[in-house]
Amino acid sequence: MAVGLLGAALYGMYFLREPAFALLAYAATRPVIDEFVSVPIGPISVGQAWGAGLLLILAAFLIRIALLSRTDARAPVILILLTVSYTVFALRGDTALALDYALKLAAWLLLIVAVEWIARSRTGQEACFRAGYAVALGSAIAIAIAIARDQYGATYYATFGQGLEQGPHGFAFLALFSISFPLAAVLQRRWYALSLVLVGVLAIEITLSYVRTALVALALIVAAYFFIAVRRRSPSAFALAGAAVGAAYFVQDRLASRLADLQLLSSGDPSKAGSGRVAIWTSVWDGTMESVHNILFGAGAGASNELVNQAIGHFIYAHNDFLEFFATGGLPLVALYVAFIVWAAASARRLHRDPRQTSRARAFGAIALGAVAAFVTISFLNSIVFYAACIEFAVLLGLVRGMAGTPGRTFFDPAEIK
Repeated sequence: MAVGLLGAALYGMYFLREPAFALLAYAATRPVIDEFVSVPIGPISVGQAWGAGLLLILAAFLIRIALLSRTDARAPVILILLTVSYTVFALRGDTALALDYALKLAAWLLLIVAVEWIARSRTGQEACFRAGYAVALGSAIAIAIAIARDQYGATYYATFGQGLEQGPHGFAFLALFSISFPLAAVLQRRWYALSLVLVGVLAIEITLSYVRTALVALALIVAAYFFIAVRRRSPSAFALAGAAVGAAYFVQDRLASRLADLQLLSSGDPSKAGSGRVAIWTSVWDGTMESVHNILFGAGAGASNELVNQAIGHFIYAHNDFLEFFATGGLPLVALYVAFIVWAAASARRLHRDPRQTSRARAFGAIALGAVAAFVTISFLNSIVFYAACIEFAVLLGLVRGMAGTPGRTFFDPAEIK
């Protein structure tokens, strides 16, 4: 307890001196936390304590820049509307679940705002990129430890998660969004050897998670990078493709078993396809559509769990963020979520297509577009918005938006000689 208080005091002193760097440093510790995420600390877990700390730091940081900054520090309206609307709609259901989900959602949406503000300067962009890169390094190490402890993909799917502290999904999704940073570093020839190895390791680790949605999302990011790298005549494109194909080849039998039930989609009874996802989605859709009130306003947090339980006897969530929001807040909440996705894609596209930006900055925008496509894919096929992996997605999106405001003067571009 004393050590924890001392650490908090030292961090507080650092935050008062360098609030932006302190916030990024805290966010970069997430891979370490994932190793102990379920360990109890009194009435809460390590993961919950870390999340609460992130929210407190974000609140302090955003209040500080609102009071002291002379520049515009307003949050994008869509982020405010999505956070507030979800909370209002969700609280009509399971209160504990609503608060848990609302805080998780608010944490990474607010982080986008904070990172964008930090990334308005060249120094800030460099710090944000290094934080994202640190998460990539930490993720590679954390997953390697999980594999060594036999606590990763193969064991999870062989035992249906029995005896494991957590499934491979959180690790795989964090690695997936993290890989954008070393990919960008390879393109820019920053820490080239380390970045090339790190990309290969992360690609292999994501493959070994056997999380199907992560594999599909990885393919999208790799495709976006391959397109950019080939146009820039970078041999790294073939190195990355080789690492992914090689990993898939060596575990092809297990991958085939994970994908086997997708054949049920073309059968007369597709309900069990995708580990029963079709049955889950149908339960949530049909149950919500039975009531005009639920179509318009939803039934609050936990509604999808109840609907699935009534239909197939399993108390589980929708495994689809669009359906989860539909069951929770009806059409208005779904519309806000779709608007957020459009806003995120437009943010990346703005950097990628801006003729005032250099080819280096535009390439990073293209990688970010691939990450947004990966986010949407996971959101539809599994769910992502309540995973801690969104912390890294927030850093990437905030950095992209910050860079969009400094055309020709991003941290990827040569520094001006004064």
